[in-house]
Amino acid sequence: MILITGIAGFIGQHVANEFIKNGCSVVGADIKSKPNNPELGEYKHYQLDINSLDFERVFQENDIECVIHLAANSSVPYSFITS
Repeated sequence: MILITGIAGFIGQHVANEFIKNGCSVVGADIKSKPNNPELGEYKHYQLDINSLDFERVFQENDIECVIHLAANSSVPYSFITS
């Protein structure tokens, strides 16, 4: 099973669809809801922040063999940690 973070984004949807079309099982995680894209194949979706403690549940509930990490924040200043 392949986990794709950031699956609701443009690139995430296209990467997921290629894996699904090739017979792979996909699990998606994104802070956004499951996209309403009729061209995107079926997959299990988790709407959560990958930084949350709840993200561990994705691994506990699925047999993840590979992670495609595409999650990102489009706001550059928000992405920096300041002390």
